[in-house]
Amino acid sequence: MKFHTRVAATIGASVIAVSALAAPAIASAPAAEKPQRIVLNQAAPTLKVLENPGGNITIYGAPLTTTKGASAGVLTGTIIKVVGSGAGEGAEGRHRDLVFSLPKGQIVATGLSIYPTANAEIDANKPVTIAITGGTGRYMGVRGEVKTNRNADGSYRHVLTLLR
Repeated sequence: MKFHTRVAATIGASVIAVSALAAPAIASAPAAEKPQRIVLNQAAPTLKVLENPGGNITIYGAPLTTTKGASAGVLTGTIIKVVGSGAGEGAEGRHRDLVFSLPKGQIVATGLSIYPTANAEIDANKPVTIAITGGTGRYMGVRGEVKTNRNADGSYRHVLTLLR
């Protein structure tokens, strides 16, 4: 019986010692980084639609500006019609790949968005969101999302929420 008491006491002391050592490490862990938000405006894009028997591929590019109107870079992208996306009547899923080329690096985003079947662009004032999957330069290692809204005049507003 004394053997079991000593083993239990040793295990109990070990648990307390490990807990005491781990507590400062947990308490000193850095807080999660606050998301960084970048808002970019895009002029109406120049679209090039490539017609294929299996579906269309759209490629485009457009200049980007800050909310104050200063030049911020260029957005390039591709959109590919996705068959069987479950988009519903009068709509279709399209896979979007976007590259925001900014002065200090690039931000890459990708994902599926719902488009009206007859339109090359998303509906005005119906935002779509896709994932930010990475970046280069200052943006190396970022992740997050980009919410895109097409304005009534054909221009766009992109709200990028970045996490590291």
